[in-house]
Amino acid sequence: KRSRRATLEKSEGIKIDFSDIQIVQGKDTVDISFIQDYQSGRHSDKGKKTLTWKREGEIWRIIKEVWAKI
Repeated sequence: KRSRRATLEKSEGIKIDFSDIQIVQGKDTVDISFIQDYQSGRHSDKGKKTLTWKREGEIWRIIKEVWAKI
């Protein structure tokens, strides 16, 4: 978490585009997958990201994040 935050703080001109958004609801979770195209002055990549969300009381939390380069 610290490493990611430090990288993002150093980046300028961040642009993120999302496409092909898909939502699948399970019994206790929701999976949201999408294509993410990330660009900044220091780095760029494109990949498929899947976030698994789980409700804990009144709050939804990300319990899993998977990213694969396209």
